[in-house]
Amino acid sequence: MEKKEGSVKHSSRDYLIGVLMLMLAVVLLFGCAAKSKTTEPEGTAEQAKPALKPAPQSLEATPSPPRQPSPQAQPSSPSQPSPQSQTSAPPEPSSPPSKTPEMTQSSTQWMTEIVLARVNLRKEPRMEGKIVRVLKKGTKLVVFEEEKGWLHVRLEDGAEGWVGKSMTSEGPPSISSAEIAADVSGTLDINKKKLKIPYGYIDMGKPEEPVIILSDKPLPPDQIPFLQADYATKNNVHAVVFGIVRNEKKLSSDMRWVYFGKDADIPFSVFPGDHVSLDLKQADDTLVEGKIKTSQPVKLTDLTYSFDASFKLNAKAALAKASAPKKVSFSGDDSAPVKTYKEYYKAIMAGNFEDLKRYFVAENLKEIEAMDSKEREMVLDILKMRPEQLKIEKPSITGDQATFKASGKEGSAVYTGSIKMVIENGTWKVLEDKWQSVSK
Repeated sequence: MEKKEGSVKHSSRDYLIGVLMLMLAVVLLFGCAAKSKTTEPEGTAEQAKPALKPAPQSLEATPSPPRQPSPQAQPSSPSQPSPQSQTSAPPEPSSPPSKTPEMTQSSTQWMTEIVLARVNLRKEPRMEGKIVRVLKKGTKLVVFEEEKGWLHVRLEDGAEGWVGKSMTSEGPPSISSAEIAADVSGTLDINKKKLKIPYGYIDMGKPEEPVIILSDKPLPPDQIPFLQADYATKNNVHAVVFGIVRNEKKLSSDMRWVYFGKDADIPFSVFPGDHVSLDLKQADDTLVEGKIKTSQPVKLTDLTYSFDASFKLNAKAALAKASAPKKVSFSGDDSAPVKTYKEYYKAIMAGNFEDLKRYFVAENLKEIEAMDSKEREMVLDILKMRPEQLKIEKPSITGDQATFKASGKEGSAVYTGSIKMVIENGTWKVLEDKWQSVSK
């Protein structure tokens, strides 16, 4: 494809070959289908909020977005994102009243408290707001008003400011571990249209290579970390998605995507790593903080984009949730092929690849064993994105073949599976395992 003068040159061939290879491997392996809030700023989480539940996805999908970009949007080698560590400013003395006020509340006010180890009290309800002081876990607050996920509060000594709602007991009781304690600020420019990206998510499914999503809209758990092109286009989601290699503080070469919502003919593009800088201030098991930006606008055939964003994400809580054991349960049928499928399903959810191999038909096993270890990990990551509670219908058995349906729900997503089993060497094996999800 011919680019306009001055456009960034991308190696579409390498990218497409890589994506097609993975898609072919996964389709041959499972023939599976593609899968179908905002937390507020601050602090290192001392406690992990509810555990991360990977959003089940369709298994036909490869680890990259479900649809490949047209040749307009091409990949290039990455530069790793680096989370900046935000240094909390020392408490800023407010002029205390001569007498400490009592923590009283009117009918239009209510009480809350800080639930994380350290939370910044800001002068304005935004990430760039000046830090007034740092609040510790258990600090009591009177809430005056709420504004876009921020709470206007007063402390016992009379000081006032704003804190992120999700950093307090007012936060939602159930929140994806991928998005706990996110503090994000930045913009994504698409053809001179400037979009704010205040939402941040981190997935620690692979602790050494976490995936970060920065978006202009809150995302449901089933879209983290693999934001699907269909979902992004339908819901007009604009986002920057990238993986990082923590010990090297650089961009991962596997995940570097920009989503254009409804503002382009293509749903997403792989951004060129050599035109993106990543400054990671901190990237450990407690916090991932940094800044990512394009060094110059990226030009495609009919599209020019750039982005510049800072992020501070709670790795500790996300890691705790990602590593929490999955409680798999089944209901419905319990016939012979279904019993084998249940064991296969448990092996997937446990991430036990060696055990999982016992349930593949020979042809599929040959395909997956031909992959390198990194490719197999990516396939397993996708397979694990399915519901923990499964209802299985009675199979239709004809000779040495059995087909049946399964369903489950995870968060706002409803999942349906279509499974085909065959008898091979006297044992039931999985031939196809297709899953789809729909977010309500």
